[in-house]
Formats: sequence, structure tokens, C-alpha cells
Amino acid sequence: MKRDNINYLAVGSFVLAGLIVLLVVLYKLTGRVGDSEPYHAYYGNITGLTDGSRVTYEGYQVGFVAGVEPEQTPEGTRYRVEMRIKRGWRIPADSVARIYAAGLLAETVINIEEGKSRDYLQADAEIPGQQGADMFAALSTVANDIGGLTQGTIKPLLENINRQVTGLGGELGTRVPRILTDVEAMVGKLDKSADGLTRMLNASNTQRVGNIIGDVEATAHNFHALSASLQGTQTQLDALLRDAQGMVGGNQEDLRAAVLGLRNALDSVSREVDGVLYDLQGASRNMNEFSRELRGNPGLLLNGRPAEDKGVNGD
Repeated sequence: MKRDNINYLAVGSFVLAGLIVLLVVLYKLTGRVGDSEPYHAYYGNITGLTDGSRVTYEGYQVGFVAGVEPEQTPEGTRYRVEMRIKRGWRIPADSVARIYAAGLLAETVINIEEGKSRDYLQADAEIPGQQGADMFAALSTVANDIGGLTQGTIKPLLENINRQVTGLGGELGTRVPRILTDVEAMVGKLDKSADGLTRMLNASNTQRVGNIIGDVEATAHNFHALSASLQGTQTQLDALLRDAQGMVGGNQEDLRAAVLGLRNALDSVSREVDGVLYDLQGASRNMNEFSRELRGNPGLLLNGRPAEDKGVNGD
């Protein structure tokens, strides 16, 4: 009898432990919290959200979804999501409850993004809700865009490239033999040119080219020396011009007086030039008359008599 009681106690203890473990597992799976307070939020789409879905606060679990109730309004249908959150958990008034899924296979949760306000929501208040991105819808949109791009752009482009390549292949099949023939002819000409160049660059011509290069280098050195000399000359000319400028600036009054004296002298000469020119003109007429007399009677130079006048017939 005593042994049966021990067996019953062991079985009961095992069942009780199993129930405790089951309750703990259910607690973890459902995300239930102990003492909680009600909050709610409104969404236009609750894809993936069910009763018992977790509610997190910046990733930390603080509650669960207690229920979803649709509300039809003139603007359209919206869904009131009831949440139970830990009692005493402070939520800033400008916080946002966003439907969120960490990945394709992850569960959908409501994540409360903490605001900056120092005013906190009271129990049963509304948390502003924002629709999360629907990853499957986004992937479907991307797939549709890629399909449209493939059908509308990539496929015609590939067809066009195929036509161009086909046409180019035929054209190359026609032109390549002629191109190869021209290349062979050009190579033959290059060989002849190379032979001529080899003959030109014999030992004597190479020596001449070396001498020309040496002469060019010597000329370059001479030009360099000439340039240095010209720079020195330019420096001297600059100094001379500065000295001349200083001389002119220092003797400006004397130069002005000299220029005025020269001007007066030129005025006097110009007044006397007329008389001198008149005397020169008279002397020129006298010289003409004297030369005419000499041509008629050269003996005048020897104090001879003037020649006698004769008539036309010698009378």
C-alpha cells in the first residue's frame, strides 16, 4: 500500500511539472505579460497581424495584441488593434506603433518607436499607428517592374543586338578577305620601307646624325649663353634707362630752357633764311651768266678780248 502511494506521488509530480513547463512554453509563445494596461492603434492594413502577436518597444517585448476589430467609415475600412502592455510602462505621446516584420519568414509584430516628448500616454490611449512596409507586395511590385522592363526594353534590345550581330557577321564575311589583302600589301610596303630605312641608317649616316645632334646641343648651349648675356644686357639697359629717367627728371628745367633757346634760334634762322636765299639766287644767276660767258669765250679766264660778232654769212 505504501509503495502504491509513492508511485501515485511520482506520477502526480511528473504531470504537475509537465503542466508547468507547458504553461511556460505557452507564455513564451503567446507573448503574454503579467499585469498589463490596454492601448489601441488604427491601421488600414493588418497583413500578418493576428491575436497574440507580440508588441515590442524598440525591439523589447512589452505586450501582445489582444484583438482586432474592423471599423467601416466613409473614408474606408480601418482596423482597431487592441494591445495589452505592461503596467507602468511609459510611452511618450509622440511615439509611433509600426507594423514590422524582421524578414520574409519572421513573425509580424507591432514595434513602438520611442518619441522625444516628455508627455506620456495614459492607459487606454491611442498610439499613433503607421503602416509597415509589405515586403511581399514590394517584392511583387519589383517583380512586375522587372518583368515589364524585360518585355519592353531588354528583350527588344537583345533582338536588336542579334540583328546587328547577324548583319555584321555577313558584312565581315564579305569585307574581311579584302581587309586581309590590304593588310598584307601594307605589310609588304612596310617591309620595303624598313629595308630602305636600314640602308639609310648605315655607319656613316649614323655618324653624321650623331654629329648633327652634337652640333644641335652645342647650338643650344650657345643660345643659352646668349640668352644669359642678353639678360645681363637687358639689366644694364634697364639701369641706363633708370639713370636717364633720373637725369631727365633732375634737369627738367634746364632741358626746358635749352629747348626754348633752340626754338628761339630756329625762329631767328627762319627769319634770315629768306634773305640768304635771295642772295643765293642772285649769286646763282651771276654764276650762270659767268658760265655762259666762259662757254662763249674761254679766253676771258686769261684776260683776253671778247670775241667779235659775225653775221650769218661771215660778214
